[in-house]
Amino acid sequence: MAPENGKNQKAPNGDQTLTEIKELYEFMCNESLDELEIARKDFSLKMVRNSAKQYAYMPSRFMELPKEPKTHNLQSTQPSKADLPEGESIKSPLTGTFYRSSSPKSSAFVNEGDRVQPGAVLCILEAMKVMNEIKADKPCEIVKIAVENGKIVKTGETLFIIKS
Repeated sequence: MAPENGKNQKAPNGDQTLTEIKELYEFMCNESLDELEIARKDFSLKMVRNSAKQYAYMPSRFMELPKEPKTHNLQSTQPSKADLPEGESIKSPLTGTFYRSSSPKSSAFVNEGDRVQPGAVLCILEAMKVMNEIKADKPCEIVKIAVENGKIVKTGETLFIIKS
């Protein structure tokens, strides 16, 4: 990475890595990115920007890649359409694990029969260790929760049946 003046400036002690990481973080903020991952011959870097503002740097010589890729059996947990009541569907935007609450000891974000407002968190989908909040986009009533807590859902599967 080159600074704006075009000269190759080094951070104190000749270490330019910290300067590069700071520039990448500024880039993430300016572009509203939540995650950035870079891999080079001598190191890899993954930055995740959320409420915890976590940073990770690990030289590649310490990383071991799996010998064989892991495969997961992603059987559908989706009930048949005949089992779902009438109403609009809120579908999963990604494949991941469905959670009804933020922790096992917390109460569920919503229950069947609840009325929610736009922006209300309905559930969390965990994908690749990232917790993604699924929110209501309009005022509605939760008619049916179509997925069991802790189950894997696929992209496009119905999570909730709602009515406006």
